[in-house]
Amino acid sequence: MLQKSVLDRQYWATKHELKLAIAAWIEGEYHRKRRQRGLGRLTPVDATRLAA
Repeated sequence: MLQKSVLDRQYWATKHELKLAIAAWIEGEYHRKRRQRGLGRLTPVDATRLAA
């Protein structure tokens, strides 16, 4: 998924730009959608909604 979402989308001029793009993808996509065992198999977004 990272490959298709970030790495194959464009040419990265510097390693720093690539690192920023990967970090943004991890924070914006992966961590928000991945189910967490510590949250009872909920995504962080779903757990936040239930807690509110």
